[in-house]
Amino acid sequence: MKYTMKLRGIGWFFGRLVRGAIPKPVRNEVSREYAAILRRAKPMSQANLLASYAMGAYFIAMSRNTGLSPEENYLAIERGFMGSGIVRRVLGAASGSYLDASKMEERKLHAAESHELRGENNWVYDIVEPDGTFAYGLDYTACGICLLCQDEGVPELTPYLCRLDFPMAEMMGVRLTRTKTIGGGDDVCDFRYSLQSDMEGPRG
Repeated sequence: MKYTMKLRGIGWFFGRLVRGAIPKPVRNEVSREYAAILRRAKPMSQANLLASYAMGAYFIAMSRNTGLSPEENYLAIERGFMGSGIVRRVLGAASGSYLDASKMEERKLHAAESHELRGENNWVYDIVEPDGTFAYGLDYTACGICLLCQDEGVPELTPYLCRLDFPMAEMMGVRLTRTKTIGGGDDVCDFRYSLQSDMEGPRG
């Protein structure tokens, strides 16, 4: 995969997010490994998921260089995301609009395109129509992060990356429920989003 300036910038930003937990010399090692992983990674062609793919590469690089456990690395990432004003502004801007029904047709088009598999490590998914218990549903049958972790020989890291979906949903002002994940050994990731005002019970 071509290591573009955009990917370099995303890696720099992730480094800023974890700077409170990881010393600079170690972050430098993580950055070098991050670049190496992406240079040998199979391509993916979904621009809207590029940052997620890069997040997978960065977390793998952390696991190989920080000396921390996967849980500790995950918490460093989560705290960084939750404490970032930039992340909160970007995700907060989606609050109130993420579940907008007017976006459904465009989302269905993107879902159909995902099945064309123009890249080897793409996400493949379908839109799930609301049934009264949620406002927006997605069923993923392929996950670029899972594929990248498999290629790198670290499939055990994928459940930690799956967990990040929940705090990100909260920052967008929506509730995410999920009962299955590909990273957890299932054949699908069943994302179901609803209004945050409806939040009750476990996140799942």
